[in-house]
Amino acid sequence: MKKYDVVIIGSGISSIISGLILTKHRKSVCILEQHYTPGGYTHSFTKNGVMYDTGAHYIGALDKGRPFHTLLTYLDIPMDGLFFPLDRHGYDILEFPSFSVEYACDYEQTISNLSTIFRKESDAIRRYFDYVKKVALQFPTYEYDSSYDEASMQKIMNTSLQDVLDTFTRRPRLQSALAAYCTLHGVFPKDVPFGIHAVVTDSLMHSVHGLRNGGQAFVDALLVRFKNQGGELFMQEKVVDLDIENSLIKKVTTASGKHFIAEWIISGIHPKAIFSFVRKHLKKAFTNRLDNIQESASFLTIYGEFKDVKHFAPLKNYYYFQQESPDKLIEVGTASDTPSCIFLSHPNTLDRKTGQTIIIPAKMEWFKRWENLCSNERKNDGAYNSIKQTIAQKILKTLASRGVSIDSWKTLDISTPITNRDFNGSIDGSAYGIYHSIDNTGVRALGPRTHIRNLLITGQSTLFPGMLGAAISGLRSCGHLIGIRSLLEELKKIQHTNRKG
Repeated sequence: MKKYDVVIIGSGISSIISGLILTKHRKSVCILEQHYTPGGYTHSFTKNGVMYDTGAHYIGALDKGRPFHTLLTYLDIPMDGLFFPLDRHGYDILEFPSFSVEYACDYEQTISNLSTIFRKESDAIRRYFDYVKKVALQFPTYEYDSSYDEASMQKIMNTSLQDVLDTFTRRPRLQSALAAYCTLHGVFPKDVPFGIHAVVTDSLMHSVHGLRNGGQAFVDALLVRFKNQGGELFMQEKVVDLDIENSLIKKVTTASGKHFIAEWIISGIHPKAIFSFVRKHLKKAFTNRLDNIQESASFLTIYGEFKDVKHFAPLKNYYYFQQESPDKLIEVGTASDTPSCIFLSHPNTLDRKTGQTIIIPAKMEWFKRWENLCSNERKNDGAYNSIKQTIAQKILKTLASRGVSIDSWKTLDISTPITNRDFNGSIDGSAYGIYHSIDNTGVRALGPRTHIRNLLITGQSTLFPGMLGAAISGLRSCGHLIGIRSLLEELKKIQHTNRKG
């Protein structure tokens, strides 16, 4: 039986990034994935020659010298052909009932766009975005600074987005426009640490790209490098048991009966899933806290093709909000309610036929009746298919009420929170892992260290959501094995060189 330095459970972006960093530092590593496709929410699929992304629709911080570009450069990932820039002059169109505004890959342009609508608030808008930039620069694993002001970090992680908004403006319409990216982390303004919201916003304002040929092409490129560095990937190897002695994992067992031994285990699956294996070894206070951690909302997705796309420009994303109050931006009601927000991704890579994706926030409880059925049983269940179609028609009707009539629309598929749970291992199909409120982040965050001495956890639940958050979480977890300070110093050198160039 081969012994590894590190066994990684799950093959999401955080797991793969962890594997790349460790093999770059000559560690022997294997990744165990329960499904037949690696990548987690980053994977994509093709049907009838049309490509669809499941969760990774666009990504920020990819211009030269920006955090994600720097990390991929450090990992020797060739980026040519993997990404394409969205419309820098307006990549996100935010449609509210009484106004519309575009976010651009330029702070000044975005400030100008908002100030045109909220003329009396132009000074407040500028001061708000100045503060966003200032706060984002304070994150050590975003700007790769090995030294940072811990007191300042605690302050920005203990201050909510809503509290910050209230210091600049009391106008609900403007607050809603500034808080629109709550859709990208799934936390209400009153709950989310301003630090998380600032990093998510800043990463997009500097640079935003789509994934050419889908997220799967990106995953494949990462895995090619991982394997070239000696890493091993085992597909359809679902972990079913962890053998623990003296608070150490001695052996990882999969459903196929195989055993994997390593000095360290890194789990990239949902924290609640991995802790379920070691629950009896954990303190009661911790398991009680874990049980009470709220999950982020899930989502329902329509995958399809639009023959007539006159309403949509390429290289842009569209958000349709039903409310102009920040406390209702991402509200999830019942399956029969009008969706609080509809996200429509309309990529155009110019060299491949790409499908459109429509997403709304959703709840597992809408589909509780079918959550214990197997995939084939649900597929053939008339009532299950009926509720999916009813919700899809509600979405199209809502879009039509906003002046968006999608003609000749061919539905490929409709995925639900059950689909997300089964294919991505998220609890209740959550889109962003745990609910990243002030109570669950910063000094109160889960991981990377755990009460099991050789178990580290990584993933968006340990830091913040999205591809960038997941990637940086992998960096933080590896830092416990090979030294976070030296990692950050290496990355800072690359970033400094790229920015000078």
